[in-house]
Amino acid sequence: MHILQLDIVPKREDPLMTDTQYVATVPFKAIGTSWLLFIFLGGFSAHQFYLENTGKAWARLLTLQYLTIAIWIDLFTLNKQVRGHNAALAAKTGVPSPTA
Repeated sequence: MHILQLDIVPKREDPLMTDTQYVATVPFKAIGTSWLLFIFLGGFSAHQFYLENTGKAWARLLTLQYLTIAIWIDLFTLNKQVRGHNAALAAKTGVPSPTA
């Protein structure tokens, strides 16, 4: 179960505006960051931890799956995994995903 914590920040478009509007910022994951983690720390499943796939990351780390086909699977599906994570987060929050 993932707990979503939103940072609520006030948004002021006009300094003379009397009502304060609030905008929720959602921590979407970047494809570029995922690839950098995969390239440099992929053997430690850092990209899976980044995508909040902690169960998959620990399983791969503890069973040494980074020496097997799992790393090749991630090589071809990493973009899809990031988009899936962002789509699920967008569905929970109602905020449009930047990687849709």
